[in-house]
Amino acid sequence: MPKLLDRLSTTLEEKVNAVKVYRQRFGRWPNLLRPKTFNDWLCVAKMLRHDRRLPALADKLRAKEFIAERLSPEWTLPTVWSGSTLPDSIPAEWPEQFVLKANHGSGMNYFHLGPGSDWGEAKRLAADWLSRSYGMWSGEWHYKHIRKQLLVEPFLGARGAAPVDYKIYVFGGLPRFIQLDSSRFTDHRRTLYDRNWRRLPFRYVFEGIEGVVPAPVSLERMVGAAAILGAGFEFVRVDCYEIDGRPMVGELTFIPEAGIGAFYPDDYDTIIGGYWPRRGAPLGISGRLG
Repeated sequence: MPKLLDRLSTTLEEKVNAVKVYRQRFGRWPNLLRPKTFNDWLCVAKMLRHDRRLPALADKLRAKEFIAERLSPEWTLPTVWSGSTLPDSIPAEWPEQFVLKANHGSGMNYFHLGPGSDWGEAKRLAADWLSRSYGMWSGEWHYKHIRKQLLVEPFLGARGAAPVDYKIYVFGGLPRFIQLDSSRFTDHRRTLYDRNWRRLPFRYVFEGIEGVVPAPVSLERMVGAAAILGAGFEFVRVDCYEIDGRPMVGELTFIPEAGIGAFYPDDYDTIIGGYWPRRGAPLGISGRLG
């Protein structure tokens, strides 16, 4: 096997982990020969399909280059700073409110929302993040090939609350449905909508949001951008924000919920799995927005 392919292949331990976490979550083995459910397909993607583009596109820093190229730089979140070692104190030129992240995984965020924040704690967290080999436990092979870095972005929320996430599920270049996440760091709620903002009759991992939530004003632009970003991929989730009516893309996700997210009712796992394009099917039309 060529050296590059060898480096990008999953180890035996990662393959075992991918199957193990699936069985622990669902109480059954994944169907790898004839995948039917969404989570089956994600397990296949982790174990058997190794798209060499994924390490760069799952990297929160390098993904911005891809987003800017396919859409435009205005769609990307500004990077205030990036590096492998935090400064001893917060530089004066940084915004008063910002988010510190690691580029090589999920859930590694520190919100600095004013003078009361603890920079020492931020540095301790950052050191811990950089010591982790993210994704090993779940068999998400692509994360281990990302060069670990830290990045700082401006905080885009309001009154201390994180902005609402609009996560668009794109199969073969076709946006299928939208996941709305709110209050992610307090009382996490999640609701699913179709492309016309009609609420869908199932849940994915979290309880739904009560009441009617208006569609983002830039919904059509978000969906169009997701189609462009998803062209050429069997599956990608395009994670968006809307800030003062302006759509932005935060990152690209290829294995949502580590490939073990539960659907309620669970038959929607199979329904969503039916969107996964079969080998040889067209994967959308590449292009550049505007």
